[in-house]
Amino acid sequence: MKRCYGCMQPIENEKLHTCPHCGASLDLEAVPPQFLQPGTVLQNKFIVGKAIGSGGFGNTYIGWNETLLCKVAIKEFYPGQICERDSDGITVRPKDAKSAHHFRTGLQSFLEEARSVANLQDIKGVVAIYTFFEQNGTGYIVMEYLEGMDVKSILKQSGNKKDYEWCRRVILTVLHTLKDIHKRGVLHRDIAPDNVFVTNEGVIKLIDFGAAKHASELANIRTEIVLKQGYAPIEQYSKTAPQGPYTDLYAVAALFYRMLTGMKPIPANNRVNEDSLIPPSSMGIELPEQAELAMMCCLNVKPQYRLQTAGDFMEALGGQNFQPVYEP
Repeated sequence: MKRCYGCMQPIENEKLHTCPHCGASLDLEAVPPQFLQPGTVLQNKFIVGKAIGSGGFGNTYIGWNETLLCKVAIKEFYPGQICERDSDGITVRPKDAKSAHHFRTGLQSFLEEARSVANLQDIKGVVAIYTFFEQNGTGYIVMEYLEGMDVKSILKQSGNKKDYEWCRRVILTVLHTLKDIHKRGVLHRDIAPDNVFVTNEGVIKLIDFGAAKHASELANIRTEIVLKQGYAPIEQYSKTAPQGPYTDLYAVAALFYRMLTGMKPIPANNRVNEDSLIPPSSMGIELPEQAELAMMCCLNVKPQYRLQTAGDFMEALGGQNFQPVYEP
């Protein structure tokens, strides 16, 4: 049966040119070589749809699981600066011999992170991973397809910022999830508005783990290209500095700051010698003093001066007994 590669819904009328479900064109169009052609099948059961995102080291597609008969999201390892698509439109290869080692190391990091996240499936605030594998010279992660919007899109529709209570609920949910994953020795490393997802039912989930870690494995890619300026703490600009729960807490505080003020914090590497980060209250934003102190503490450039656990941050927001809503 014909299928729309924009929403993966079946199309019974073969003569249609526009999807009656999502409005996408049903005519096959050429895609840039960095992306797989919609209709490509992986592992004999995952149908690749249209690309729904791309970043410094990968592409994400909507997809369809022919076995479970459900939508999925498919992430493909594709660090475009050091790899390219072969003439078959499917196979991925390093651009040159020099890139081959970095590509392989980054790929292993990508798959290791998938394995780590797959072990967190009992934590409801983490996107579910169904499987991961190597194929076509690269790696793929197949995960649940979430219906809703990321915080970045929500902010864009809401005048670029939100009120304190809405922000607090998002932050407490993220911290609740981080508290559980940190206990397992896993860091997210890429908390930012586009990696916090709110489903249509109001469930808040973390997506896209490990981007910064993969970036550090790809030694010839400039770190700042992949790190999210404003959200990445100073230790992520270094290949040797230790990272810990405090690394994620910096990014959570940066997310809090962005949602409340409408502005990203000044990047950490620009605050080393002179820190001119303005507290939200100085901009006329209303929030409890304790909450602002916790936020600004976690935004400290020096890791040792931040709060050290997600539980500490939750307590500072008066949320030590907070329980997220995971069921619609």
